[in-house]
Amino acid sequence: MTKFLFFFVCMGVILPFIFLKDVYPFHRFGMFAEPVKHQSQYEKFYIFYKLKSQNKFTELNPQSIPLNANAFEMQLRKHHYQKKHAIFITIFEDIIKNKINLKEDEKLEWKWYHVIQKQDSKNEIDSLCVFSN
Repeated sequence: MTKFLFFFVCMGVILPFIFLKDVYPFHRFGMFAEPVKHQSQYEKFYIFYKLKSQNKFTELNPQSIPLNANAFEMQLRKHHYQKKHAIFITIFEDIIKNKINLKEDEKLEWKWYHVIQKQDSKNEIDSLCVFSN
């Protein structure tokens, strides 16, 4: 009985090493393993608006709406990745028109920017206009 128990314990220890396809677990969790590095990046969204008759764009700030800055950023990110830029902007277009007393027929021009700065390239910022009307 003890021989069978010894055999099964040995097989339980040895078999996983027999079925290994590579030595990755030894490199990852071994004595000489490198620490885990996460590719972090800085990601920010900006929305600008202006009247068609004006020349200067104004940034849409959560304080000017008024809305919580974290909730605003979360909604920007959500609508960007769901590709619902136009829906998000129509909601704020009504708010801005009411705030600055615009007529219903006056149109606002919008620009939505997605800015990315990766951690390894400190000086290179990638800016992309993802929505414009």
